[in-house]
Amino acid sequence: MICRNVWFKVLFVVGLLYGLSGLDRAPKSPDADSLGPTLANAESANPPEKAPKIEFSQEGHDFGDIAQNSKVSHTFKFQNRGDAELIIEKVRASCGCTAALASDKNIPAGSEGSIDVTFDSTGKKGPFRKTISVTSNDPARPEVRLTVSGTILTVLNVEPAFLSFGNRLKKGEPAEQRIRLWRTDKKPFKLVEAKSDWPFLQIEVKPDSEAGRNGYEITARISGDAKPGRHNGSITVATDIPKARQHTVRFFAQILGDLRVQPKFAVLGTVTPGTEVRRKLRVSNQNSETPFKITSIQSPLPFISAEISPIEEGKLYELEIVLSPKAPEGTIRGNIVLKTDLKSEPTLNVPIYGFVGKPPQGPPAR
Repeated sequence: MICRNVWFKVLFVVGLLYGLSGLDRAPKSPDADSLGPTLANAESANPPEKAPKIEFSQEGHDFGDIAQNSKVSHTFKFQNRGDAELIIEKVRASCGCTAALASDKNIPAGSEGSIDVTFDSTGKKGPFRKTISVTSNDPARPEVRLTVSGTILTVLNVEPAFLSFGNRLKKGEPAEQRIRLWRTDKKPFKLVEAKSDWPFLQIEVKPDSEAGRNGYEITARISGDAKPGRHNGSITVATDIPKARQHTVRFFAQILGDLRVQPKFAVLGTVTPGTEVRRKLRVSNQNSETPFKITSIQSPLPFISAEISPIEEGKLYELEIVLSPKAPEGTIRGNIVLKTDLKSEPTLNVPIYGFVGKPPQGPPAR
């Protein structure tokens, strides 16, 4: 019995020792050292893609104070700091500026390029800020916006910059407007010439010494025999100032005659292609003592026709304007010209506005 107990104890100790020794033979989990070569091999198999990188030495330039009616220029320099070829796809400047790529549009890695920018201050005054957009194949900065700024010092002050005689002048009714000119530094100068491109606008010039400005006053007067209708034109002023040799002032006037068109315009609106559109207007004579006839109609475009029919002979007519379904897509702008037998108003223009094309799509419904 004692021998059997001893034997069992021996077997228990042997089994315990065998189990402990098996722990040393258990498989180990991979550690960072064992994975190191594998990650390195993966990175070498898929290296990062090469890319260009555009970098400007400066992205803004201040011209400071510049003279009116002058041009100033600046060159923006840039470098391709990437490891692939940089391609300048487009250079676009805002109104009043011109910008051009002075270098080649393909810039190898490590090489430089430049963009020349010119600003024209003609007819402008005061502070300004313009942008130049540079589009390239740089994936991080596909568009870079450069800026130029400054202040335009006015040499010659012209007020007002635009003349409006209004849109309800009666035929033969007198109308006049005044323009004043003086140097910013109030020094004397010579007004060489002042003229209008409309023969019915009379120009009169006299010195203007108000507040010691040593300038000029220009009176623009519409003559009584000006024809009815809408009139746009300009007054050109020439001086002996080197940086302000010439200045232009635009003007507008609408003179009403005896003939009236209601409504004043034929608005076609936005027309779906292939659709016929009709608009009806009325033409009348406000002077009931003078009957009139419309002798002919001229259309500005082949796909627009017009017909006239009397409502009250000699006094009131209906004008129907028809847009053909064959009209091409695009903007419609022009005048239907009515010829009459009135010596005072032989021609009457009826403006037409419209657009043929698909209407713009609104945002999708939510």
